[in-house]
Amino acid sequence: LAPILQRFDGRSAEKLSDEVRRLGGVDTAIRLLLRPNVGGRKQGLFLIAAVPPLPNDRLEAERVRLIEAGAIAETGGGCLPYIADTQRYTNVSGQEEVLTAVTPVPSPRGCWFVLVSRSGNAVLRSSLGRPYWQSTEVRVASVIYAMIAMVVLWMFADIWGNLRRFARLARDIRTGDAGGKSFERQNRVPEISGIATEFDRLVLGLRASARSIREAAEENAHALKGPLAVIAQSVEPLKRLAASENEASRALSRIEQSTEKLDRLVSASRQLDNVTAAILEAPRERVDLAALVELQCADLVRMYDDCELQLDFEGSGPFDVWGSAALIETVVENLLDNAHGFSPPGGRISVRLGRTPEAVLMAVADEGPGVADADLDRIFERYYTNRGADMSGAAESGEGHYGIGLWVVRRNVDALGGTIVARNLDDGGLCVEIAIPVAR
Repeated sequence: LAPILQRFDGRSAEKLSDEVRRLGGVDTAIRLLLRPNVGGRKQGLFLIAAVPPLPNDRLEAERVRLIEAGAIAETGGGCLPYIADTQRYTNVSGQEEVLTAVTPVPSPRGCWFVLVSRSGNAVLRSSLGRPYWQSTEVRVASVIYAMIAMVVLWMFADIWGNLRRFARLARDIRTGDAGGKSFERQNRVPEISGIATEFDRLVLGLRASARSIREAAEENAHALKGPLAVIAQSVEPLKRLAASENEASRALSRIEQSTEKLDRLVSASRQLDNVTAAILEAPRERVDLAALVELQCADLVRMYDDCELQLDFEGSGPFDVWGSAALIETVVENLLDNAHGFSPPGGRISVRLGRTPEAVLMAVADEGPGVADADLDRIFERYYTNRGADMSGAAESGEGHYGIGLWVVRRNVDALGGTIVARNLDDGGLCVEIAIPVAR
């Protein structure tokens, strides 16, 4: 339009109107306004042409509306380039338009202003002049994001449910109630099927390890018991032949004692292996510690009734813990046996039960000689013992007196998730205290 506007005179008005109609269209409106320059002074603002065309009686109203809408602002001296903010505008026909450009064109006649606006549904549905959430794009994006969020939540819920199934199966495996279940069959998420398979292999490996330990214990015991039996049988005739020879008799006596000790050590080693296997395969269940301890105390009194043993039990149950009855029974049995072994004739053993919000507590105290403070932690080490030959229980049973009884106790308590400590009593004697998590 610029060449036509710059050469405009009254005779080219029709040509100008034709060019404006050619450039305009269904969705594009064009308005030409002129600010004449007469005698060096700017005159008013006149609407010269418009597309779509306007009746003559509406030209003045359209001009006024454009000025009031701020479509034409002062450009300062001369006819300087001017860019108006994109804004909505309602023309005199009541239709909404979006003003997109205001271009000044200087000419000898004055300053022309070319106003371009867009109309139609495509522009009117845009977010211009409206809250962004009302635009179609934002609404479509919101729907897409909502669908993505639902898919993500569904995936998380599916994975969470799968992990809960894994947790239940792990608990069933630990308590021995798994039956033929496997992690792979419990899995519902294909992406973690490899993890489920590895879990199944881990369980199979642990069970195979427990079987191997038990088999090794049986094989080792069988292999060692045979030579020991031969040695023991061979010593018998030698004892009869050397009955009159003091030196030979003492040597044979030492051989016999060492053979018996070795036999007990073999049995102890077998017990250690069985304890290890039991920890790997021990089921987890609710166990009433009070009932179990009371039963063990009664058995101990009957077993050692010739020693005038006094046993005090305090702790009315139930005191439920989560673990294996076999593991806990071994703990209680070894603690009572240890207390009896160090108690003097007619001594007193005290068993106390209590609880905290987190654990069930058991304390077993005797009236024996106690333990040196430096050895209070060592008594739980394997093969450590400070039991002398003059202890009342030393000759009763060899298996528990080679430093494995309290080691087994600590190992079982650790496997149950508990703690164990030993301390000397002020009035003499030793107190062993354990804490096992409560069953919830």
